[in-house]
Amino acid sequence: MAMVQKHAVLAPTPSPEETQQPEVERATAGDAPALASVFRDAFAATDDALVRMFPPGVGDEYQRRAWARFVRWGEPPRPAGTTAGSQDGCEADDGVVNVDGLESDEKLQLLQQHGDRSIKADECNVFVIRDDAAGQGGVQSAALVWVIGPGDGGVRPWRQRWPPAAPGMAAAEWVSFQRGMAAQHDAAMGSEPHVYLEIIMTHSSARRRGHASALLRAACAAADRRRCPLYLDAQPAAMGLYARHGFAPRDDLRGAGAADQATPTCPMVRPPPRRSFV
Repeated sequence: MAMVQKHAVLAPTPSPEETQQPEVERATAGDAPALASVFRDAFAATDDALVRMFPPGVGDEYQRRAWARFVRWGEPPRPAGTTAGSQDGCEADDGVVNVDGLESDEKLQLLQQHGDRSIKADECNVFVIRDDAAGQGGVQSAALVWVIGPGDGGVRPWRQRWPPAAPGMAAAEWVSFQRGMAAQHDAAMGSEPHVYLEIIMTHSSARRRGHASALLRAACAAADRRRCPLYLDAQPAAMGLYARHGFAPRDDLRGAGAADQATPTCPMVRPPPRRSFV
């Protein structure tokens, strides 16, 4: 999404703490509750739309399930195959395709048009920064990063990445939010191989410590290793931070999905590194 809390990037110059390099590591299976807690603090505590989408209790359990899935997808064993398609394709939960919410003709079209696509070893990545003395299970910041390779046909549909909305959530608003970003993403990247920074979040107790920049560097490194672009959806207040890390706005696509989004975002792309012939 790349969800970044609006007040996390207002400082024009780094604080002394930001000159230190936080250690970025991969999340583990036990981090899911802490990741849900950081999400609540970073996004769903004060944003009215996100409070409706993820109300306390049911929304926290949804996030716990979602992050448990993301972490599990990033570690072996990985789920069985899921069906790829447009970003409004059929849902998959723990590797099992679920098309119950679609009309019969939509099911047939999706299953005929798109072949099997299993989770690859490096497709889903959850990076975290820890402070064992800070609570939240030690997790203070995190990023959700997807790798879209040659032949994938574009990013995995959002309905396959995220679990179905739970009772008590504002499901229609959640769908609208996701569809808006999917429209921008598909328009910007299409089937081109790239890395997608979907979420970057920092707990309020860890702001101004350089965590966002450290997580961005990890995502940039993942893209540079593959010599491919890096994509994200930026909230306006975060665009300066992203620009400092080499991202440029796709102004031609700005608002492509805004009519469907609770919070309009700007698509931004960091180009791949130039080849050196020296």
